[in-house]
Amino acid sequence: MRHWTRHPLSTLAFCSIIAVGVAAFFSIRLANRAAISGFTYFDRTLGLRPDLVLTCPSGQFSEEDLYSIQNQLDSIPCVMAPVLETTATDAAQKGDSLNLHQFLVVGLDTFAMSNLIYYDPDSSNESAYHAWKESSHHSQGETGEASYGVVVSQALANKRNLKTGDQMEVIIDDRNTILSILHVSRDEVFKVSHPSTILFMNIVDLQRAMQQTGLSHRVELYFPPGRDKSILMDKAQGNLENNQRWTVDTPQTSLNSNASVTRAFRLNLTILSMLALVVGMYLIMQGMDAAIVRGRMEIATLRSLGITPGAVKTAWLLESLWYGLLGSGGGLILGWAGAQGAVRLVASTVNALYLQSASESADWNHSEAVLALSLGCMASLAAGWFPARESAETQPAEIFKQGRQGGFMTALNKPLLGAGIAIMGWVAAYMPPYPDEHGWIPLGGYTAAFLWVLAATLIAPAGLRWMAPLLQPLTGYHAVFMYAFSQLRRPTGRHLLSVAALTVAVGMAGGMTFMIHSFETTMIHWISQSLNADLYVASQGFGSASSQNRMSKATWQSISNHTDIKRADVGQIFPIDYQGRKTFLTSMPVSNPLDWEYALWIQKPSSSPSASSNTNMPVAVVNESFQSRFDVKIDDLIKIPTPKGYKTVRIAGVFAEYGNEQGTVAVDRNLVSDWFQDERAVNIAVYLNPGADPEEVRNEILSRQTGISIRTNRVLREEVLEIFHQTFSVTHVLQWIAIAVAIAGLTMAMITSLVERQLEFQVMKNLGMTRFGMAMATGMEGLACAWTGFIFGTILSACLGWLLVVVINKQAFGWTLQSAIPWKDHVSLLVILSLFVLASTIPVGWWVSTKRMHKEE
Repeated sequence: MRHWTRHPLSTLAFCSIIAVGVAAFFSIRLANRAAISGFTYFDRTLGLRPDLVLTCPSGQFSEEDLYSIQNQLDSIPCVMAPVLETTATDAAQKGDSLNLHQFLVVGLDTFAMSNLIYYDPDSSNESAYHAWKESSHHSQGETGEASYGVVVSQALANKRNLKTGDQMEVIIDDRNTILSILHVSRDEVFKVSHPSTILFMNIVDLQRAMQQTGLSHRVELYFPPGRDKSILMDKAQGNLENNQRWTVDTPQTSLNSNASVTRAFRLNLTILSMLALVVGMYLIMQGMDAAIVRGRMEIATLRSLGITPGAVKTAWLLESLWYGLLGSGGGLILGWAGAQGAVRLVASTVNALYLQSASESADWNHSEAVLALSLGCMASLAAGWFPARESAETQPAEIFKQGRQGGFMTALNKPLLGAGIAIMGWVAAYMPPYPDEHGWIPLGGYTAAFLWVLAATLIAPAGLRWMAPLLQPLTGYHAVFMYAFSQLRRPTGRHLLSVAALTVAVGMAGGMTFMIHSFETTMIHWISQSLNADLYVASQGFGSASSQNRMSKATWQSISNHTDIKRADVGQIFPIDYQGRKTFLTSMPVSNPLDWEYALWIQKPSSSPSASSNTNMPVAVVNESFQSRFDVKIDDLIKIPTPKGYKTVRIAGVFAEYGNEQGTVAVDRNLVSDWFQDERAVNIAVYLNPGADPEEVRNEILSRQTGISIRTNRVLREEVLEIFHQTFSVTHVLQWIAIAVAIAGLTMAMITSLVERQLEFQVMKNLGMTRFGMAMATGMEGLACAWTGFIFGTILSACLGWLLVVVINKQAFGWTLQSAIPWKDHVSLLVILSLFVLASTIPVGWWVSTKRMHKEE
């Protein structure tokens, strides 16, 4: 405690550094958890959790399937409730943004739900059922729009000040729809709190609104409570599991399946969030080294009095643990607050790229808090272990001899060991990914990243001594340079640690920048190849993988028949399950893949149909993610699940697609429409006649059609890139947090070192060096350390960037990216780093030079 009271600012600074690292990790973990909980089945019914959930590989159940399920259940007592889901766009929103706010609309079999009296002690479902029963299911609004009854969540009613009898206007598919509030679902049932983005409709009404009679997406089974419930569930599973037309899951299995879709994204965010904590370890180690140097005489005296090395080491480790406890405790509070902002960024990315998530805030979670607190304390203990061991094992005579010079962390300088570890990392980078039931985990890539960071920690500190000969010519110009660069020949442990911390921060942050820049370069190339149409038409709000808005056949045919339109390519997409994993079936506007103009080929189809023996088989092309995820190749035959049964197609080519990591199979649109008996379009790519004005055509179509949005080529490209940048917004924040922590560590190391060298400054003053000269010498010394860390960090960033782009990204997402070095970002970082170091070290040098020499008692 005496060290803390004598140096309160240093203590506060090191606790703050741990707090920032723990906060970054904790906030991302809470945001990830909130994003996942936003699409649980538990929140998608009126306060009830089903016992079993049946899903169809083709994504759709027909009425015939429901009869078959009922026959399979035979006389087993249970309630069978089909469920239909879609999305609806708030009609009050203005603008054509790709990422408009959307509602999740859940269609329920209200009669079946009303039979669940044993699950509904507060009669919420009973009240909702009577509200639906007493209302007119389908009517026309005053302006001609279809009108349906709807039950809303309490959260939505509070947010929009809605009550029974009120109306709200939404767009379902491409049609304006009036929803009349029949009932407000209470939150008390089983403590379920429905999000403000959910709407409940009668399934028949929703089928009418979607113009899809008899359609349902899943079937939920509820068994009566009692001691025989598990027996009934097992019997039902046994009867249902042997049919290939559906899959039997529990709600938790369905949740895990949804969570696995975003696993790679969330894992990368979690690893990146630990960057600030890793850099903080170096700075805690730096602080312990400084404290031990200050207390060397005390350590030597205690050792001379018979205190054991173990007792000395325990004392320092306890101090390090207190750093961790105090810093981690503050980090939990800071992280919870930061999670409220992070969850919106993470949920926005999940909505844009994966699934519909209703998360708006992150709740406190005790298990995540314990994990973050434990990591903070472990990081602090790990950082304090090495200097504590060195202090305990050094003999008293040697300690008295060294006095306050040097620092125990000079042992960090081991470039040969670092080179050996780097070679081990290179070998690990070529390890195949680890397969599991949900995909591939690039364990070799993550191992290589860890080993390269460790190698850089051991190699970079040697750069200070290597830097001295390079700067030798400058020492002849002025004494300021001579004194400043003389420190590089005998750097303290704090110099070495600050360089190592800055190297790791620049390396890891730069590696992510390398990957993002490569991704952006690849995206721009892909967009320029794929988006060649003049206009792009879609339903309002269609701009994410979670949106289910579609255009009716009448709408897209009316648009296609416009006199100024030369060609209109209609697109369709259906979520399916292939080999137990979620993927997508999409349509090609042509039957021959070679005629698909805007495909960016990874493996181009053969121009000769006779190249394959399966010439009569329907042809399909897959994206690169599908090829990697399911390990398929050209000419392989795959069976696609459809409502008409499994259809066998031959893979003819592989194309690039960077908005979907779950995989895509593309087949001729006429076949897809026939297999799914669905003519609705997800979008239309419109090519105009020569001389036609895109803006005039756009305005003319919009004047006749409601519920759709039309974007020109330029606007769509800009919005796609905007979503891309939004996707990596969390990454940029975490990068700059780590860089700021590293810069703060370098500044603190310089301040500590300068304060301890007051005697040197007094001597230099007596020899005639001015205060300005000593301040500039301090700035040059700090600048040399910063540049050394930046140079080795840049090398590490190139290695990690290659690893992320070529190994981890390919194995986790299945995408081949074009490598692009972000030179401008590196130059900007170097300038910012240099200015910040000069601005922080020169004033400290001036301040130290004004102090008189004194002794501590």
